[in-house]
Amino acid sequence: MTNIIGIDRAGDYLGANLPQWVSGNLLGQTGVDTAITPFMNTLSGSIGQNLLNLVFGIAALLVGYIVATIAASIAQKLLHRTNLDNKIATWITGSPQSNLPIEKWIGGTVFWVIMLFAIVAFLQTIQLTAVSEPIRNLLSQVTTFLPKLLGAGLLLLVAWLLATIAKW
Repeated sequence: MTNIIGIDRAGDYLGANLPQWVSGNLLGQTGVDTAITPFMNTLSGSIGQNLLNLVFGIAALLVGYIVATIAASIAQKLLHRTNLDNKIATWITGSPQSNLPIEKWIGGTVFWVIMLFAIVAFLQTIQLTAVSEPIRNLLSQVTTFLPKLLGAGLLLLVAWLLATIAKW
């Protein structure tokens, strides 16, 4: 057997038994290698899976941010083109000359609602269900309320149309 403590001038190893030094059994520790190997395999598998989950979670967050930014921009531009934001501001303040940034508020609301979905997707991907569960419950209530809100808006539109026709 070759011994290692150093290398002599001829390139030979001196001092300790090479197989014992390579396997970590230099001090005569016989079960350390069998105890550490499964632990290291489990640890590396767990770290690899968690790292992969983190990458997918960040990707979901990035896609959500892009979608939220685009949707908020579309909402702001639609409100600005239709003058609906000025009518809402006039209705809220009661004065025709109001400078309330309604389109920015609605655009911000659209942005953060979509970002909440992206944040929940991120938290679910990295398996933080204790954190994501309350946000998911909030979004569940919001999404159950939205059809009712849209129905009320549709009823207001029909009422306005009927009042306009009756006034004419």
